[in-house]
Amino acid sequence: MIIKNSINDLVFFILAFLYVTAILISDNPIVYILFMVCALLNILILKKINYKYISIFTLSMLPGLLIMFGVAVFFSNAPSTGKYIEYIIGTHHFKVYYPNLYSAINVVLRTFTITICSFVFVLHIDAENLTICAMKQFKLPVKIGYAILAMNNAFRFIGSEFSRIRMAYKMRFRKNLGIYKTLYPLLISASRYSSICGMSLETRGLNDSKTFIVKCKKWQLADTIVLLINVGIIALTFLY
Repeated sequence: MIIKNSINDLVFFILAFLYVTAILISDNPIVYILFMVCALLNILILKKINYKYISIFTLSMLPGLLIMFGVAVFFSNAPSTGKYIEYIIGTHHFKVYYPNLYSAINVVLRTFTITICSFVFVLHIDAENLTICAMKQFKLPVKIGYAILAMNNAFRFIGSEFSRIRMAYKMRFRKNLGIYKTLYPLLISASRYSSICGMSLETRGLNDSKTFIVKCKKWQLADTIVLLINVGIIALTFLY
């Protein structure tokens, strides 16, 4: 039985690559939606899905998608012949030809589904655990793996440092600090962090032969089953 949150994060990383590649290869808008639904079902069944962030991200995409649709309809390279839909706005007449309309729908749906598939998998992947598993199980070089871990921790550090700087400024001057004015102290904090991180790795004797005891999800039969099911769905979709 496959339990939620028991699947290796490497599986979700591979699935994200597979579904995005499949959407890029396909030229059928219905297939785009099918692959996006399959990707969402994987997260829904295997993870605790974060509806809040997915909803906010989807809504934030709508203005850009609408602009893209309008540009693709009126400036498409598809032949402006055959059947069309005519719109009258004031004294202006607009003709939307069906080839242009199909091309616009195709572009917008492909962009939307690729973005959602990528975002959903990235949102539910533990980057730290993914990197550790890649080092322990797939022989990712230590110098690359720990550089990725240091970068991931640096983002968290800079986020907390940004909040601390703004809070300190507000406590002292009783007004909010502009975002641009925080760049200089943030750069100083970032350089200090990178220096400490580099010295830490050097003093610990980091090299390819040195091992560290870190918990990591092992690759199990359930991971292989999930991966094979999704590969089978993608293959069958292209075959039929």
